[in-house]
Amino acid sequence: MSGCITFSETSPQSPEFKIHVTPNKEGSKVKETRCFAYPGIYVPLKDSGAKEQRVVLTDGPTGCFDGSLHPLMKYFTVILGKINEHQRPDRDDFIRVNQGNLVANTVNIYREHTEDGSKGACPYDYCSITHNQPDVYSKEGEDGFIVRNKPFYIPKLNRLSECDCKDLSSIYAGCDAAKCEPLNCADLDGAEGDEEEEKPVE
Repeated sequence: MSGCITFSETSPQSPEFKIHVTPNKEGSKVKETRCFAYPGIYVPLKDSGAKEQRVVLTDGPTGCFDGSLHPLMKYFTVILGKINEHQRPDRDDFIRVNQGNLVANTVNIYREHTEDGSKGACPYDYCSITHNQPDVYSKEGEDGFIVRNKPFYIPKLNRLSECDCKDLSSIYAGCDAAKCEPLNCADLDGAEGDEEEEKPVE
């Protein structure tokens, strides 16, 4: 993104509407069990007079910390307004979700968004940093979905895909989509994806 989007720390008492990054349930010190973020500003929340919107990043067996930058980048990409790729309205042409393999109370994880702009600026992008891995929220030993097309798996890269960058560039003034780093996802193989996945947080 060439630094065209920045985050600034602010006080919890600030009257501005802001992001609150937390591992906890709202108004509590009890940890959430799963990480989540709403794509962009949740307008009903802001209109209600609330001054903050949570991004939940939590650890534990069902949390999202795995020793890489990937999950952190994912949820910050979502809060900036990028819809999860696996929730695009055309996703069934690219992955086949097996609802029977998902753990309880996770059906909404694969709910499709149908509002304008849900498809983003590019064709379906298996390399999107927002795309779930098949075993996320699935029963032990099962996959929640299968990948229908090349590269036939979901690369887990510690970077935004070219299309992630283009989607965010379409939202934020001053971001130039022409500067997005090219990435041909279909040409990636498992070895390259695994190498990227194992990069530690620096």
